[in-house]
Amino acid sequence: MRSGSRSTVLSVDLDVGAAPSTASWAERVAALCAAWYPLVHALLESPGYTPPSRIVLRMVPTIGDGRRSPGTPGVTSGTVITVGADWVRLHPEDTGLVLHELVHVVQSYPSGEPWWLTEGVADWVRYQRVETSDPRARPDVAGRSYNEGYGVTAAFLEWIQVTCSVPLVAVLNAAMRRGAWYPRLVDETVGIGLDELWRRFVAERGPALRTR
Repeated sequence: MRSGSRSTVLSVDLDVGAAPSTASWAERVAALCAAWYPLVHALLESPGYTPPSRIVLRMVPTIGDGRRSPGTPGVTSGTVITVGADWVRLHPEDTGLVLHELVHVVQSYPSGEPWWLTEGVADWVRYQRVETSDPRARPDVAGRSYNEGYGVTAAFLEWIQVTCSVPLVAVLNAAMRRGAWYPRLVDETVGIGLDELWRRFVAERGPALRTR
């Protein structure tokens, strides 16, 4: 399955042998991955970087040690995205979980640290650029922290970009891909420290829909 411009064509290899009941869902999501890929690459482009052109979408019965049900929705290792069938059975509408994992493929950060930014950027693509009507695009931030990752960090990154007119995600993405992240990078890019930016964000945003 292939889609995209010449430089961002994606081939998706399906592996549903361990969870054959998910085959139709996986086929649908594979088509979405191919359609999403050019956008994800464009949002996270950096000089000298070429994204992978082939991924594996693997379905397994569950992800985790069996002590929680359902297990973790999805995980990514290199160019292999693994999704838990138990999660899909309960949440068949949650195709966006694979978009989040697809972002991790494109990120290709050598260390993945800081983890909260890695996860925040992935959800920034998901909720601030694609699933913008999802309540998780506007989370409740009262009593929370910018380094929680996921939707909270994603909303904070978007607010900084809009409020300060700075392409912060592009700066952070390029630095993390080079393994060149350091704590004062945001301060030096925006001119305001993270703690002060968060204080202003919470004051402006106030309580919103309570989501993860």
